[in-house]
Amino acid sequence: MSQAYTRQLRVYIATTTADQSSFAAALSMWLVSVGHLLIPAQADLPNKVLAARTCDLCLVVLGPVFGPRDPLSSFSHTELEVAAAADAQAGKVLVFAQDTVAHPTSPEQQEFIERLRNFTGGTFQQTCAAPEELVAQVRSALATWRPPTTRTSQAPTLMPEHALMISSTGDLLAERDAIHAVLDEEGLPAIDYLRAASEAVAPIDRVMSWAAGCQALLLILGPRY
Repeated sequence: MSQAYTRQLRVYIATTTADQSSFAAALSMWLVSVGHLLIPAQADLPNKVLAARTCDLCLVVLGPVFGPRDPLSSFSHTELEVAAAADAQAGKVLVFAQDTVAHPTSPEQQEFIERLRNFTGGTFQQTCAAPEELVAQVRSALATWRPPTTRTSQAPTLMPEHALMISSTGDLLAERDAIHAVLDEEGLPAIDYLRAASEAVAPIDRVMSWAAGCQALLLILGPRY
């Protein structure tokens, strides 16, 4: 039987909402009681993002309410913290959810919940109705979880000269195909993550490298994030 991970971890709990206070308190008390180092809640967004990026383990508790919003974007603090943690090491993000996620109070939170429902490195296939259930689920997850290995940077395959990059959410396949048809007709090389062969390169590194080096980025916007 797997044993719980025993090394002391620097744990960061992503921003929770007021209605989640009992869940956050119970989880914090348990983490400290078993010897982990809990990174204190941060007051401002830059420090929250830094804590999420540099911690060993980032725990996310999803509820029905969209959290505090970054005034410079449409994202909540929690979304930006998750993005920062996953950008550093996707496997260090573990996602848990209250049973009330079935009834989100805003379209923004509905979208966030759907994006994290099958998050790489940690998914929630069950929900919890009480703080003690959350603690039990975290305890069970840490019994098999291991810190992800440090990601090594590798350069992606060089793109064709003067290539144009196509970007959209994965559901806009017909629209991407239409753009491919036009570019093929004009004899212009295209970069498309959905058509590219797999590489031993982190997806974020690959896409960012292509976006920085392409001649133009053709972005198709739809209703989904």
